[in-house]
Amino acid sequence: MFGFSGTYIEAIGYDAQCALLEVRMAINGRLRRYVEVPEDIWYQFRESANPDMYYRRCICGHFRETSVRSLVHSKNKNSLDKNKVSIYANNENRSHN
Repeated sequence: MFGFSGTYIEAIGYDAQCALLEVRMAINGRLRRYVEVPEDIWYQFRESANPDMYYRRCICGHFRETSVRSLVHSKNKNSLDKNKVSIYANNENRSHN
């Protein structure tokens, strides 16, 4: 995950193998997942001068979204506990199969 000091976005992450984009919101710590996101969108988002605006214009509403209540929200913007998120993701995937 890459941390930001944006108004809406706290951190973003991308899994190129799954084309999965994750965006952790700054206000409530909610993690939003977007599927089938092309890699070029990830790079443009990550390099954007205004990630909040890029998110609203090019991601939100353009890709299928799932929202996950934050399991590990903290003041440290780079402290995502990948094990807990992975456990949740595995459980979420099982419920869809």
